[in-house]
Amino acid sequence: MCIFFNDCAGTCVEVADTDVDATPRPVNTRLDIHETEQRLGITLDSTGFVEWWIERLKGSSAPE
Repeated sequence: MCIFFNDCAGTCVEVADTDVDATPRPVNTRLDIHETEQRLGITLDSTGFVEWWIERLKGSSAPE
């Protein structure tokens, strides 16, 4: 069973209700960073650990 309610921003949020005594928890907990990116004028994309190090080590004098 799922319950729907409006959050503080007025959007409809689906909440999973598996136990009648349990506190309802959101089904989707992803953080929307779109407005933060717009206001700061930056992108908050991420890079994987290995990819980050490969880019940092390119052209360095580190021994292989």
